[in-house]
Amino acid sequence: MSETGITPAFLDEIFDAFNERDLEKIAGYFAEDGVFQAPLGPPPYGNRAVGKQQIKDFLSQRWARIPTMRWKDQTTSIVGNTATTAWKVLWTDENGTENEWAGCDLYVFEGRKIKLKDTYWKRLAT
Repeated sequence: MSETGITPAFLDEIFDAFNERDLEKIAGYFAEDGVFQAPLGPPPYGNRAVGKQQIKDFLSQRWARIPTMRWKDQTTSIVGNTATTAWKVLWTDENGTENEWAGCDLYVFEGRKIKLKDTYWKRLAT
């Protein structure tokens, strides 16, 4: 366990909340001014949501467009108030094609609240 109380089990709780699509629970893990940076969107940060309401709105819109999105096989690394998780994201696109990409999240915590969740993934080149 890190000195901040961040543990693999705690990161698994966050992971599970995303798979459950529980917007209130997810928002509860973030600081009031927490930032979620998505893997896609304009440079330099991708789509960026700041604050709990923007994060809930962004995720709600994302899941309306990609209702089958889910994650599996998370591994974690924790150093002080930072953590990295690696996982696979799966979904079915509008053409019925099943997709599986590798990805990771870079976290910065303040206590047990997420100040930054920065998401990256590998995708097929088009």
